[in-house]
Amino acid sequence: MATAPAFEGISAALDIAGGLADYFASAYSTSIANSQAAMIMTTAQANERRYALMARALEGTQAQDYAASGVKVSGSPIDVLDQTAQIASQNEAQILMAGKEEALGKSNEGAQAAMQGRMALLSGILGGGASLGQGINLATADSGGGTTPASLPSSYAQTGGNSLDLPGGGVSSYGFYGGGFGG
Repeated sequence: MATAPAFEGISAALDIAGGLADYFASAYSTSIANSQAAMIMTTAQANERRYALMARALEGTQAQDYAASGVKVSGSPIDVLDQTAQIASQNEAQILMAGKEEALGKSNEGAQAAMQGRMALLSGILGGGASLGQGINLATADSGGGTTPASLPSSYAQTGGNSLDLPGGGVSSYGFYGGGFGG
């Protein structure tokens, strides 16, 4: 049956090709996730800068309003301006942190996709190797050689089960040389 080894060879090639396809697909997914992470971080930085500009403008407007109304910028008015600046600073940090967290999530998705791709490639290679080995085994059996290497004398051939027929005693089914344990 010479066709079985050929089919095993084809199966091996398809296993490896499938692993490669999954690997390249995951590399693409990784690239997309990393691009998204970079875009998220850039957007967060831009939002933080935009908010900072608006907050500074509000602080300037508040100071101008106090001055225009004749209120001296000391005591309570300065406390209001300080509080506005502190709140703005906290909000800026929060905007940036939220962007970093979201970008990190996308980066982790990319890393996970890369790992899955490496595992798919390894699986494809190992599956292909197993199919190839099975094909070689079938080809050896079809040629009359069985699974015993031709270089060993026939007295060393496996006789079935877990025991070997060796000259002068043999190996028992438990792997011990000699007669003791059922050999």
